[in-house]
Amino acid sequence: MMRTRPALTDRQEFPPRRRGYSAAIIVATTAALAAGTFGVLSTANLMSSGIVSQKPALPLASLELKGALARAGLDPEALAAAGVAPEGVTTLVGLARTYLVDHIQDLRDADSDFIVARQEVDRLERAVTGGASDQAAALATARGNLSAAAFSRQDVLDGTYAAATAGLTEGQVALLSRMKTGRAGRWGLPIEFLAATRSEPEQVALRNALANERISSQLGQDPDGADQQVLTLARADAAVAAAKSAVESSKDAVTAAWMAAAGQ
Repeated sequence: MMRTRPALTDRQEFPPRRRGYSAAIIVATTAALAAGTFGVLSTANLMSSGIVSQKPALPLASLELKGALARAGLDPEALAAAGVAPEGVTTLVGLARTYLVDHIQDLRDADSDFIVARQEVDRLERAVTGGASDQAAALATARGNLSAAAFSRQDVLDGTYAAATAGLTEGQVALLSRMKTGRAGRWGLPIEFLAATRSEPEQVALRNALANERISSQLGQDPDGADQQVLTLARADAAVAAAKSAVESSKDAVTAAWMAAAGQ
């Protein structure tokens, strides 16, 4: 599904994408303005003149690689449920690493931008709720910043997903995508139930049936008959049964391959 990048307003202020520049940029710019110099004073000019230098990006850390894979929906449990063999997992993690070596700084920046924007939105929402109506416009701008940061972050994660799954079969990619969408809905369902496509009311009914079964077991009571019927039908679904079987038979091996490829 194509996503539309949130529009930025004229007043929008957003943290710069490059964070490796010295504070000397500010000093040099201020000095130039104070001296009445209004010509072009670009970062490139400053860097070429030796006033500032760009710090090299930190290398991709194992923890960052694992985190990006999990956030992209490519954790060991999901890969096992999709039927990805351990050797396929090793290849997948390697492809993700290659992509993130060039894009991890983009993800770091987007995460930082999101945190800053989230804090600003929270602050302004409290102010407006408290009666500071003059902050309404600033709040709208801050919400735009938050949406833009979320878009930038998701853009890198989507790129990670696309690069990592390039070697998988069409069916495996489709199943991983379906499970990722199901997790985004925050239904709290076991991974195998996300292998099947359901409407929102069906997801709610399944979640309630699982809760009834769990609570009834804890209390030593018989579960609700209607809820058991919902679970029987869900568990009989071919995709659900296949995903459950795949997780039970290969999760340990897939996890070991995933951890070894990503770095312990």
